[in-house]
Amino acid sequence: MKISSVKFNRKILFTLNTLFLLLICSNALPQNYKKAAPYSKIIWGKEEVSEYPQVLIDTTWYLLLGINDIPTIEIITFCNGKYGVDAVKRFNEDLVEVLTLMGYPPGDYVKLLLADIVTKENITLFDVEMTYKNRQAILQSELDKEKNIEKSAPEYLTFEEAKEDLQYFQVRLEKQFAYLKANNFDYKNAVKLLEEKCKSGISVQQFAWELQKIMAQFIDCHASISPRTQIKGYLPFSISSIGTRRAAYQNDRSAFLYEGFPYLIKIDDIDIQNWLNYADDFRAAGSNQYRTYYALKMLKNINHVRSEFGFPLKDSVKVELLSADFTRTITLSFPILTEKPETRNISFSKSKIMEGNIGYLRLATFLTGGGAVEDVEEWMPKFKNTNGLIIDVRNNGGGSRAALISLSKYLLSADDKPSIANVCAYRLFEDFRQDHLAARYAYKIDDERWSEKERNTINEFAESFIPQWQPNKNEFSDWHYVVLSKNKNDTQYHYDKPIIVLLDGGCFSATDIFLGALKNMRRNIKLLGTPSGGGSARSMRFMLNNSKLKVRNASMVSYQRTGALYDTNGIQPDFLVYPEPEYYLEGGRDNVLQKALEILN
Repeated sequence: MKISSVKFNRKILFTLNTLFLLLICSNALPQNYKKAAPYSKIIWGKEEVSEYPQVLIDTTWYLLLGINDIPTIEIITFCNGKYGVDAVKRFNEDLVEVLTLMGYPPGDYVKLLLADIVTKENITLFDVEMTYKNRQAILQSELDKEKNIEKSAPEYLTFEEAKEDLQYFQVRLEKQFAYLKANNFDYKNAVKLLEEKCKSGISVQQFAWELQKIMAQFIDCHASISPRTQIKGYLPFSISSIGTRRAAYQNDRSAFLYEGFPYLIKIDDIDIQNWLNYADDFRAAGSNQYRTYYALKMLKNINHVRSEFGFPLKDSVKVELLSADFTRTITLSFPILTEKPETRNISFSKSKIMEGNIGYLRLATFLTGGGAVEDVEEWMPKFKNTNGLIIDVRNNGGGSRAALISLSKYLLSADDKPSIANVCAYRLFEDFRQDHLAARYAYKIDDERWSEKERNTINEFAESFIPQWQPNKNEFSDWHYVVLSKNKNDTQYHYDKPIIVLLDGGCFSATDIFLGALKNMRRNIKLLGTPSGGGSARSMRFMLNNSKLKVRNASMVSYQRTGALYDTNGIQPDFLVYPEPEYYLEGGRDNVLQKALEILN
């Protein structure tokens, strides 16, 4: 296919590119890139248009020749060099980041160089808006593609098909899985035993659950096999942890399962802890709090757990409850639910200034687009003259580290020594680029982005750093570091009043990094609540060809500044405060928050 040449103003682009690179090199930390796109769909790989993707703008499809005078070929070539196998994904989903890193940061509106799909006539559209809605539509389209692949998956595997998938599964883990050898699990024998189970063939779903059991023996708390379907049959109530006890609530959290008897001690005459041990077989060998948190979620589907461990399936469930004063028990039966029930999450306060002139910053999620960075930038200026600050990240399952970077500018002064927030290394796998950890704000000691002050801090730290588990140097990259610091160009004020950070077992992934970075960063910062889940992975996926199952596994090992792994440990609070039963009720007393207020006041 021939398309008439399009003129690109390279001189202007080169000048802007040079100026921009000078600007970004003055800061060691990458930007919080906007998630936006100028089109709602993008398709690659059509034979007749192999050089260019097709894009949907409004209701019309075009060939995309370039963006802001940058040829599409140049953009995808950059992506291939930087992102490897993720090149198309990054082009599709992170266009602002890609163009910015190329030195051509787009504004809110861009010029699109297009061609008519049929006539091949060149078309230029000016001032096309870059919107978050478009980017989300592209993301949803990618998810729909994955669902279509799942629909095409077989229901059953022959022995040869299962064997092929198992061989590929083992080979890929050995090439790219960061935690493969962290706890000396004999995965080769586990794969061999599963192969024996497949001698007469196996259903894809049984195969999926058996693979999940294998992945659960590693310490990678992000690891999973998907999709996995479950036998339906759900508990008609919710369960939460109160220290070492469990409490049962109505799904809408309006009341306890049975008034006056908040504690759940048995299900079907079996101690609740034994049930958690059963469900634990499907989750990683992580921290105790992580295993408990996710075993409770697994137990929600009571009939699936019953099925996996040979208990009879029933249409009802018997529970034994313990009174609030621990003196009486009561046994009740409830019908189980055939469909997954709607449950209400715990309601936390919104960011505000509380009694005693105490700031309260609620960061509910760190997911990109979730508003955490915006909340930091909106509320921290309002908290400047408060007497203390509470940062609440309870039940925050993670996402991006961008909010940590933004918040750190307020917590450090320009005179403070840079603070090591995370130490990590990635597997030396052919598909992982040298900047594989840049998305985690992590760089090697010789990276040009570090200032002299930051590099000196890393050198001093590295001399005494001892990791809990030492990865094989021949299989991993050099150490990468996440460093929090404040330079002369940062204009944020320094918040030097007492700070308490609230955490619990629902804190995970990027929230673990957040907590690990803040713990002992400064004397005025303390953590209060219960230990976080513990997990940091830079997860990557691969697909098994016959079963179409997706395997998610960690590509990096990740450590706290103490040398402790995030996985298997989590972050411990400075003040251990367990929630009371009423904490989980809608409108119930938040004793954890109240304890923080008492300390600050």
